[in-house]
Order: sequence, then structure tokens, then C-alpha cells
Amino acid sequence: MENSWYEHIRWERGDLLFPGDKTTAASDQLLPWKCISEIVPGLLLTCEELLSDRENCIKRGISLVVNLCGADYVAPFKMHQIVDGVSKTRRIESVEVFAAELNAYTSKPLPPTANERKVFIRTIPALDVPSYDIGVHFPELCSLLEMVFQNREILEGSEADLHNVGVHCMVGVSRSASAVIAYLMKKTGLPRDDILSFVRTSRPVVGPNPGFMAQLALWELLDCYRIVDETSAEMVSTEVKRKRNIVEFVSNILPVLLRNNKCALDREFFGYVVHAGQMSENDLIEVFRELRSFVTAAIDSEIYADVPNFFGYVCELVSSLERHCGEMMRHMRVNETDHTTNDAFYDRMIRVLGRSGFEKDTYDTVRAFCSLLEMIHVKHIREQPAFCDEPTLPFPPHIALSFPFLCLMAPYAEGFVEFRQLQAVREAYPAGLLTAAAALDLSEQMTHLFSSSFLMTTTGALQEESVGAPVTTAGRWNDKSRLMHLKKDVEAEVFDHMERDVTAPLDWARYYEGVTDPLVARLIARKVVSGVVAYRLLLEAVETFVLQVYKDQVKPSDLSIASRLPLNVVQGTINAIETHFEEAFHTTAGVRAYFHEELEPLQQNGVVTSSGVWLLFSE
Repeated sequence: MENSWYEHIRWERGDLLFPGDKTTAASDQLLPWKCISEIVPGLLLTCEELLSDRENCIKRGISLVVNLCGADYVAPFKMHQIVDGVSKTRRIESVEVFAAELNAYTSKPLPPTANERKVFIRTIPALDVPSYDIGVHFPELCSLLEMVFQNREILEGSEADLHNVGVHCMVGVSRSASAVIAYLMKKTGLPRDDILSFVRTSRPVVGPNPGFMAQLALWELLDCYRIVDETSAEMVSTEVKRKRNIVEFVSNILPVLLRNNKCALDREFFGYVVHAGQMSENDLIEVFRELRSFVTAAIDSEIYADVPNFFGYVCELVSSLERHCGEMMRHMRVNETDHTTNDAFYDRMIRVLGRSGFEKDTYDTVRAFCSLLEMIHVKHIREQPAFCDEPTLPFPPHIALSFPFLCLMAPYAEGFVEFRQLQAVREAYPAGLLTAAAALDLSEQMTHLFSSSFLMTTTGALQEESVGAPVTTAGRWNDKSRLMHLKKDVEAEVFDHMERDVTAPLDWARYYEGVTDPLVARLIARKVVSGVVAYRLLLEAVETFVLQVYKDQVKPSDLSIASRLPLNVVQGTINAIETHFEEAFHTTAGVRAYFHEELEPLQQNGVVTSSGVWLLFSE
């Protein structure tokens, strides 16, 4: 990176803007868009017709032409000159060679004769449509322009002729104007609208299309940075290190990246900026803390309700950090005694959702859970998680996520039930008319409804079933389920088992086959217990709902919903797992302490009842 073509460019803001004096005026014979407009001294904006004439460019001392209306088949980098009276154009193979030759040429005074002059031509086949992402070209174009103008500034004190830059599209109104505006925004630090007004003083016809205006607004929000590939990521890293701390840059850019759907490329290469910054251990920790703090605050304030793809954006960032800056991942684990996994950051997010959900609409909380779990799979962990601290250690085959999640979702089971179904049950059992027999029937129907709806994520997949029909998982794990990737997870399998028949033996020992690492075994223990606890918490959620709706007519003893999975059965599973763990690894699995930490915030917030399964972990 030290020898990169943009390495010597120094962006210094604060320059005063004043228009050049070579602008031609429109007249009856000269249409406005055919004028040559000198926006600032040395920067010309016009139409294709004028700058496609290379001899005209040579005459005007234009050493760099940026063409934003080129055809796909036109070479992106070329150099034109007159050799022995004959015009010749040479293709240049890369931006690195192009920039090096341009820099060498413009660092010296403009040659006095046409035969000595050169025109470097950067051609981009941009489309003048709102959907075209012209912003991806801003980093390179701004750097090329600044390279010429830095050299021009050095030569200004002499009597030498100075190099000019010409930028054009078809008519010099939208595409090329957007590039010029982007450059002046970065050069001066002024906002888009101020620069647009200034450009129009020299070229009144300027009018970027609405899509380009939006991208210039995004350019402003991102402080005139875009991260669209590895090169632009290195540009950003190089520039930021010179000006300020990268941690500060990350803090400023995160709110934009996690709210804006136009920042897909920026999120993809975000990790490369961190990597290219060659950051110290402390700085890496600070970047992680910035990301964690922002995401935590965003979940608490329900940003995901206003930004539907919020969780997808987070997953794209974490995926980028793993891909480009793997050393960052070791800072993301929740417990220092655990292995570091590449999905550990989402453990924190699930915990925050579970902790904060009591303040929000239950349906919104459930949608957030499902969106996060879906996006982890779609945007990052396509198959299985991986150990970051032990890359050669195989991941257990029955684990889709390395952390318990169902025990945090089950208390919000009401949010999976369609409102019309809840309303139908309430109408079938009106308040004030509930007999003891009706209370038992109500218990059966509500338990069936909550259980069959839990983890349902596809419209129309839940079939109407009669009260008392056996609960099946066919609807939950249908082909269109957004959470189908979790079907074979230990937790899901254990939950499904408990749902089918709590009296049937649970063969949890099979998940330990071939496991010799105690930390991996501890992970499995947590997942098994979470599946059991989740089903008990779902039953408690049903009971809590019924007691709230019929609070003056029924008592817990009238319902006996939670007792379908007695606490002694849950306790027995925990004891058996702890005994097996101690015999195999000569240490404790720490299940009780772990779930105390997991469930305590939910119990304190009233999401989990203090008289239920929490009693097993409260001490």
C-alpha cells in the first residue's frame, strides 16, 4: 500500500471557491449545454461534443479528460498525443499505470507546443438514470482530479502554463456535474446544496437526476468517503490515518452504514478499512466496542422498526470484519472462558433483544428475533459457525448457532400467534362466563395455539387445526420457513422432542459423540438445556397470558399449563448433564450459573415469572 498511486495525495480542506474566467456564454448560436464552463480555475465542465475533439483538448491545455458517457467497449484508460503530426491514442492497462503517467506528466509545466502535449482520458460507461450508482466512481475520480490540482498548485508560483482538467458526459448536466460536485464537496468540506449552487453560477443548466442527488447526499453523510472496493478502502484508511483516529471514523460512519440500503458495497468492504489501517490491539478493541455500543443502543431504541433491513446490515458488517480483518473476531466473544466463534457477536444481540423486549410490542420483538436469526444465515453464517481461536477444531454437526437462543425467544411466544386466532379464542371463552371445565378446555386450546405457532415465520403455512389435535412441527419447519436452517440445531431438536412428548426419554448424550474438547462440550450442554427450558418457558408464557386475560376468574391451579413439563423433569435433565460432564471432563458444565445470567434480566423485567423455571437458576 505504501507505493499506491494515491499515496501522495493530501486532502486539505478549507479552500475558498471562486469561478474561473474561461467560461463561454450561451447565445442564440450557442446552446447552454454546449458552453465550456470553468467551474474553478482549471476545472472545465462541458458536453461530449467539445471534449471528444482531442486536438481541441490539446489546444486548451486539458491534460485529463473524464468521460462519463463512454461505451462499454471503450478502453477505460487511454492517452492521446500528436506524434510527428499524427494523432495517436495508446491504451493503458490499469489505473495504477494511468495515474503514475498522469502524475509524472502534470507534475511538470504544461508543454508549450501541441506536439509535446498529452491528454489522459478516463472513460466510464455511466448511465444517466436514477438507479445507476454513480457514487462508486467518486473515490477514484476525486483522487485523479486532486492529483492534477495538487501538481497545479505547486506550479502556480512559477510562470509556467498550467494543466487543466475537463469533465463531460453527453451534455454536461447530470453525470459529469455529479462528479464535479462530489470533488468540490470533498475538496472544501461544503455541503451538497452549497456546491450545487456554486457550480450553477458558472453552468446554470447543471441538474443531476434525483438518484444522483440522493447519492451526493449520501456522499455528504459519509463525509465524502465511499468504500466500494479494496482500493477505495485503502484510500479511506490512508486518508483517515493522516487526519484523525480510525476509531473516530468508524464511530461517525456506522450510523449511516446501518441505516442506508445504498451502502451495500461500503458494508462489504468495511472490514478492509479496519484491516488496511494496521490498527493496534487497543484500537481493534475500541472499534469492536463502537460497533457493539451502537448496535445495542439501536436495538434498545428499536431502529429495526424503522429500518427493516437493519439486522441484515449488521450481519454484512460482521461478515466483512471476519473476511477482511479476522483478528477482530477474537474480541467478540461474550465469555472469556469460551472458544471464540465467528457468530459470537449475534449472541450479544439476541441477549439485548431478550432483555429489552418487555418494553416493546411483543409482535415487534418476535419479528426482530426472526429477522436477526434469518439474516445471520442469509448474510453471514451460510453453513455452520466456526471456531476463530481453534480453526482446525471441527464444529459439532448439530449446532447451527453457537449460543442458546430459544430460551430467550420462548417468553415472547405470544408474538408468534396471529391476533385473529387469539381473538377467536377470547370470543369462544368470554370473560365472566368461564367455568372450571371451560378453563381446562381453554388451557388445552391456548397451549396448542402457542405451541403450534412458535417459530412460524411464513404466511399461510399454519393450517387450521381442531382443538386437541396433536402438535406437529411440519408447519414450523416447512420449505418456506425463514428459519429452516435451525431445524437440525440441538435446541430446536430438543424443543421439538419436549413438545411432542415430555415423558419420552431425551437422548441428549448422542450430541456428545466424538466430543473431546470440554469447551465444546459445555456449549452443547447449554444448547440442550436451552431447548428444555425454552419449552417450559413457552408453557409459562401461555399460563401468564391466560391469567392476564381472565385474571379475576382463574388461578394457576385451575390451568396446570406449566406443569405439563414439571420443574423436577427440567432439574433432572440438568443434573444428568452436569453429572456426565463432570465424569467426562472432571469439571462442571456451569449450566446453572450460565442460565442465571441469561434469564435474570428477563426475570427482573417481568418477562419471565419468578415462580417458574427461574427458581432452578435463581440461587
